[in-house]
Amino acid sequence: MSDMSPSYGIPPQLPKLIGVIVADCDRKGETLLRDLLQTSSHSVEEAAEYDDWDGGTYGHAVHFVVPPEVFMRIDLDKLADLETTVRERLSKLMRVKNEYVSEVTIEISEAPAVGSMLPVASREAHADLWGSSEFLRLF
Repeated sequence: MSDMSPSYGIPPQLPKLIGVIVADCDRKGETLLRDLLQTSSHSVEEAAEYDDWDGGTYGHAVHFVVPPEVFMRIDLDKLADLETTVRERLSKLMRVKNEYVSEVTIEISEAPAVGSMLPVASREAHADLWGSSEFLRLF
């Protein structure tokens, strides 16, 4: 019996697959999902599920950790639907025999303390939008 752990094909492909989904979201105008995938980090729980079907099938759980400013844009009543959407889109792109994404979870990277506000973007961050303030702007 070998001490080597199995090598799975899906985990190393995830950055590429996520990139394809980001590009697809950008094309479709799905800014929340695009921003979520672009700003998150992810980890994979390899072989979170196993089925003895067809010589053995392994399901991997993918966990996304999202910055608070993006996570707070998610309608919490639709979080499970968003996780399902990501799982289904990853599944459409999978080309690894006997492996699949069994679960996707999305969580916030850090939560604000109870009663505190999330950081608000400063005016300085958007100052370059107008360039020099020497001129009057009318709309």
